[in-house]
Amino acid sequence: GIDASHEIKAKLDIPIIFSTAYSDVELIDRAKSIEPYAYIVKPFQESQLRASIEMAMHKNQIEKELKESEEFSSSLLNNAPNPIIVINPDSAVRYVNPALEKLIGFSSAELIGKKAPYPWWTEETLEKTSRDLEEAMRKGATGVEERFQRKNGERFWVELTFTPVKNNGVLKYYLANWVDVTERKRAEEMLQRAHDELECRVKERTAELVKANEQLKQEIRERKHAEVRVKDLELLVLHRLFKQGKGYLLVEEKPDTGFKLFSKLIKYGFKGLLISRAHSSHIRSEYDITDAQIIWLTHIKGESNIVPTEIPRLNLAVLDFAEMGVEGVIMLEGLEYLIAQNGFEVALRFVQAMVDIVTISKCSLIMPFDAQILSEIEFHQLEREVNVINAKEAKELI
Repeated sequence: GIDASHEIKAKLDIPIIFSTAYSDVELIDRAKSIEPYAYIVKPFQESQLRASIEMAMHKNQIEKELKESEEFSSSLLNNAPNPIIVINPDSAVRYVNPALEKLIGFSSAELIGKKAPYPWWTEETLEKTSRDLEEAMRKGATGVEERFQRKNGERFWVELTFTPVKNNGVLKYYLANWVDVTERKRAEEMLQRAHDELECRVKERTAELVKANEQLKQEIRERKHAEVRVKDLELLVLHRLFKQGKGYLLVEEKPDTGFKLFSKLIKYGFKGLLISRAHSSHIRSEYDITDAQIIWLTHIKGESNIVPTEIPRLNLAVLDFAEMGVEGVIMLEGLEYLIAQNGFEVALRFVQAMVDIVTISKCSLIMPFDAQILSEIEFHQLEREVNVINAKEAKELI
């Protein structure tokens, strides 16, 4: 019966129950090799036999389901695309799937039973990897990146998940799932190198720009110093040419030089009063005169307009400006017009009044004038009141 049981179990895999009148130890030991589900010694009760059969059938069904489950799990592990390794609590390798064998180049036979440090660990990361394994065995791990080596020494990167598997609270083994992230790490390293190179170039370029900026600042400082020296020189010449408390007749056919001199003095910080036959908008746009008071000599009424025959109003405007006590310049452009409107004698008295006003002030008086409209006697009368400057001399300053 025992020999027949061997054949039945090998071919049919069905539960076997021994029923015999013999109970000697030798026979029982031989029967154990069959792994029977029960061993009943005659005589026995029917209920005893029925219970043994039911238990054998139930146990056999459970074992089949367990076997199928194990085969299913084994199939999943063996066919999983990701490398998987199972490690015992003592760190010995219990199982590796084909994907892991392919990745590292070691066969399952070479790895089963191996304990840490494992052959895929690298010498340069041995200490870190050992710490990571100890930490993972205590707490588990997710997303840990490690640098390993293949059997041929080639390095590669994996991201691993390390999970402890327990049964009824008792640790059975650790399941580690690997994901090959070598290409991603290479891309990250290339990106980092590109970033470092770009950062280096940016630093170099920034240094160049800083240097260029400093050079530009130095050039600007030198230019400003030069401009200040030129300005100081021009101011010195202007002060010598047009002294405070003095009146000057600038002889020229058209008042272009006079306007330009007035504009330059205003830009150098002098306060200005301009009495002109030309309209203020034309003067400001043509000669860039912005910060100065302009009175338009005209018969048209307006806030900044004065009728040329209202000499007292003109005197008052000049006096008000001079009494501000600032360093300034008063320019009368339109003396010819005043002479035409009032006659030479009235215009001369107005010039004399202006000269008196500037004499006791910090102002200078400049009058562009075309001398050809006067007789020689009239010009000499005017010349006694003011200093005469030829426009050609003044042009050198502008």
